[in-house]
Amino acid sequence: MNVSETPEQRRARLKALAQARVGRLVGGEDVQPHMDIAEMRRLTEAQAAETMATLLDQRAVDFPVRAHRVQVALADETRSPGRHLLIFAVQVDGAPLDEVLMCDALHLGRGFAFEVPKALQHRFGSEAVWGDTPYDALFRVVGDSSFPAFLESLTSQCAAQEAARDQAIARIVEEVGRFRDVLVRKYRQLTYQDEYETLEVARFRDEARRFAGKRLADLPVEAVVDVLVELVGGWAAEDGGEAVAFDPGMSPLDYERFCAALFERVGWTARLTRASGDQGADILCEANGRRLVVQCKLYSSSVGNAAVQEVVAAREYEYADLATVVSNAAYTTAARELASATGVLLLHHDEIAAVTP
Repeated sequence: MNVSETPEQRRARLKALAQARVGRLVGGEDVQPHMDIAEMRRLTEAQAAETMATLLDQRAVDFPVRAHRVQVALADETRSPGRHLLIFAVQVDGAPLDEVLMCDALHLGRGFAFEVPKALQHRFGSEAVWGDTPYDALFRVVGDSSFPAFLESLTSQCAAQEAARDQAIARIVEEVGRFRDVLVRKYRQLTYQDEYETLEVARFRDEARRFAGKRLADLPVEAVVDVLVELVGGWAAEDGGEAVAFDPGMSPLDYERFCAALFERVGWTARLTRASGDQGADILCEANGRRLVVQCKLYSSSVGNAAVQEVVAAREYEYADLATVVSNAAYTTAARELASATGVLLLHHDEIAAVTP
């Protein structure tokens, strides 16, 4: 570094170095930092201020500390009368430190204060160190002989945490796998696609919390829930190509899913409505610009004309072209007469295959 160069020359040199480094990074090269910590600590006050300006332009800088790569990025900046607060996020070998480094310029004649990580405060005897420039304060922290050991302890902690996390995930996968069939059935019962074509899983997440409390109570509940929902959702999608077989003992919601799968087999896009406020439609089917509303009735006796009235209301509410009631049971004479008068199809679920778009 040539300390006799003019500020304009230094700025041009730093800009050229940065541009060249970015170019090599884009080209896929493994690029080493263009300035190491020893060089940075030799910066004059003016050069440090200029390097700080470069950081503010580029938003980040990185350098080696022992075998570790340290990256410091400006995460936030706040200005107010008499104060300039800079907040830096720090990564070590790509892993973020739990604590940010804060550089607080109070303009009280003492320069810049850098907040010291808690694990190092005993080393400096305070919560902050001061410097004439932000970099001067920063490198009093990261340039201290205790900092590499601090980084290595963080690396060890991260490795231990990662191992514990992997073990926890393995336990979750194993325990959830034991109840795969039950959980997939619950997933199908408790999830649905809303009118905005968004999958609603809130009720299944509640069920997942219940599972976590019973089978994995020693693990963080929401972590279990996140893994469980992802796993079971994937299993449900894998098994989704086969229609669920009809079972007289299935729940009404399972019956709706069964019917929706049959409609999809013949070319409709089918989605279940919300469990409440469906205005008489259990399934909305669409294809070729046409809309079909479906009322599903899993009955042990004949279906009456109330079901027809409900689906007629749903047809108007949804601006649908067609309306049908689907059931496993027979229909009363009154239901057939009303359906004939209102243009509603009355079907047994075995007849869905004939309702092509």
